[in-house]
Amino acid sequence: MDFSLLETKLIWATERKIEPESLHCPMYPDDIPAWLIRRGRVKLRYDDEVTEAKAGQWILPKRGSAWHDFTDDAVIISLRFRLRWLNREEFFERSRTLVIKDPADGSMHRVAEALVEHAGATTPAGFFAQQSAF
Repeated sequence: MDFSLLETKLIWATERKIEPESLHCPMYPDDIPAWLIRRGRVKLRYDDEVTEAKAGQWILPKRGSAWHDFTDDAVIISLRFRLRWLNREEFFERSRTLVIKDPADGSMHRVAEALVEHAGATTPAGFFAQQSAF
């Protein structure tokens, strides 16, 4: 497989309390979101699926429009990235939402924190405060 034919991009990586205006709103994941729920819960509602995740779980939403409801105390690590072929075809199918327990060895968490640390050094100040939904 020739990975040079892939378009890869980290859109953002942040750890934060969910802003009040983003607790209950629509989501249109053109790129690939992945959230580690650090505190609280989230419920994603699609026309054909409802999925919940709680503290200590990763949630990777499927492709398509959804409504999300976070609890008022929600804190997440939010990653958004792009992984597709140069012809714009997605690298992998996203036909269902995945909920995964954060591994006990902390490997996924450590990688996410490293991405957050790196993105914090390169993301324009105020960027996330301007986003109404992620």
